[in-house]
Amino acid sequence: GTLLVIEEDFTGSYAKLLLKYFLAEGVLHRHSVFVSSLQLDTKSIIQNLPSVQISGDGDKTDSQKLEAKENEEDLKIAWRYKNHSLPDQSILRDQKHSFNLHVPMSAETLSQSDIYACDLNLSSCDEAATSNCDEAVSTKLLRQLHQHCADKGFLIEEKPPQSGKRNILRVGIHSYGDILWGGSNQQILASLLAL
Repeated sequence: GTLLVIEEDFTGSYAKLLLKYFLAEGVLHRHSVFVSSLQLDTKSIIQNLPSVQISGDGDKTDSQKLEAKENEEDLKIAWRYKNHSLPDQSILRDQKHSFNLHVPMSAETLSQSDIYACDLNLSSCDEAATSNCDEAVSTKLLRQLHQHCADKGFLIEEKPPQSGKRNILRVGIHSYGDILWGGSNQQILASLLAL
């Protein structure tokens, strides 16, 4: 697996945007998605994922299509590859896409996706025991993530799911290491190592 940690800018807007793109890519490619946040409502993060716009041949003008066809027929430079078949254009078309931040992803697409929203509620903590509660928040996150991985068959020591096919799990944690998460730098690094 890969762990990517991005330090937020002052306003956090770029980090939120990258998180939305990361999660939307996961939904597009039918990956499992695990989302958690202390500052934002995880359901609103999911409901505001950008919609996908597939770009293909419809974006090209007729002259561009004609030029592309002539280039395919005229392989003078690459004469060695003249007898090889060209890649299927429908596969290439599906690989080219962009996201529209102004239009949220449809509820139907989201309902068909494997998305888990991990709600970490701070209201259950006593105000007197905030340091104890802060420690419990990151522990609760790791426990819920481990349970989700065990349930869905993402753990290496677990048997694969009944479908026999393992999927990719994308984990998006908004503002992890923020002051609301509490703990020292060593505790944050230890929990990242546990991930």
